Amino acid sequence: MSLAVTPAMRCLPVLLVAISPISIALASAPAAAQAPGTPATAAPAPAALPAVAVAPEAPRPRRFSLGLRLTGMSVASTATPEDELGLAGAGLAARYRFARRWSAELSIDHVQSDPEKSGVERHSVPVTLGVAFHITPHNPRWDWTVRAGVGASRTTVSTKDSDLEFAEGIGYLGAGVERKFRRFGVGIDLRALAMARNDELDGAQFGEDEDGPVPAQSTAGQFTLYGTWYF
Repeated sequence: MSLAVTPAMRCLPVLLVAISPISIALASAPAAAQAPGTPATAAPAPAALPAVAVAPEAPRPRRFSLGLRLTGMSVASTATPEDELGLAGAGLAARYRFARRWSAELSIDHVQSDPEKSGVERHSVPVTLGVAFHITPHNPRWDWTVRAGVGASRTTVSTKDSDLEFAEGIGYLGAGVERKFRRFGVGIDLRALAMARNDELDGAQFGEDEDGPVPAQSTAGQFTLYGTWYF
């Protein structure tokens, strides 16, 4: 029995030849889209999260320091403020930083007048204890401070006949700035002082509230240049 060949059957080989290149191109398109060496089923990598920078904590200031200082004072009686006496000298200061914004200072100075200029030979040894508030504790280079304190001074006034000794109480307010270089610092300090002679300690050499070689009550401005070593 023979099969009859219809016109549709004669066109079938032509259709297969035409469709084959299209089928091969469609099958190879997904594979071409993959990166070389990457499996076709690999999932896309998640996007990387942005890095968050964490600022390091500022180093804690060194607690102890010891310094040398050069200081000058201008002292005047509250009764006669126009009569000023200049004093100059040097001293030592020790500091303890007990908190980031607070420190304590113990200082001792020796200041004296110039007899050729003032006509008076006066030697004073003030000892003060004070606290300082550090305005810029996180600044590694510049340290601005305000300070206050109390103290006492032993003063000797030399005359032609004898040497007179006096004790004085001291209170002060001040401000300063220091430039730091690792373990070393250089700074200036300005203070306003109020002083009162203690006649009860040495015995009243003059009448009460009466000025003598050392005024009963006096004020002073003090300028200090210092260098400090931290350890």
